[in-house]
Amino acid sequence: MPGVEAIKEKLKPQIDQHILALESNAAQDDQSNGAISQLALLESRLDESSGIILINDRLFTHNDSGNAAQLYEIDRSGNILRTIEIADAHNRDWEDIAQDDDFVYIGDIGNNRGDRKDLAIYKITKEDLLNDTLVEAQSIRFAYADQSRFSYENMRTPYDAEALLSFGDN
Repeated sequence: MPGVEAIKEKLKPQIDQHILALESNAAQDDQSNGAISQLALLESRLDESSGIILINDRLFTHNDSGNAAQLYEIDRSGNILRTIEIADAHNRDWEDIAQDDDFVYIGDIGNNRGDRKDLAIYKITKEDLLNDTLVEAQSIRFAYADQSRFSYENMRTPYDAEALLSFGDN
């Protein structure tokens, strides 16, 4: 398994390219000089929405740590249209969600204290997600190869992730 630094180096050119594309699009499309505007309020059940994806013009989100192992399909007004249960999954600290052509990935990757030994990415088929309210997930367990200490140190650890990216076939 490649180390964190090797992964960063592999992705750096692509990340830089996407950041430049985002900056370029923002400059062309948004005359508000970076002002953020509120589009909608989420329902109260989504009190800790931590990631969002768009599939076929349909929005999906999830709550962060300690909540149910569920995804929510929402409309553009923030209303929940459908709740999708993720079988055999646990939401210890879901931080983000990503996708590729065929699958959705939910990152149970939060590790604020640096003490987790149960990090996981849940892999779900898009077909199931789009059509069912109970979906099976493949659990991809992982660990940081260079982590040898699992202790709480003032909420500082290089082994905590807040975002998930699906790139190519990785």
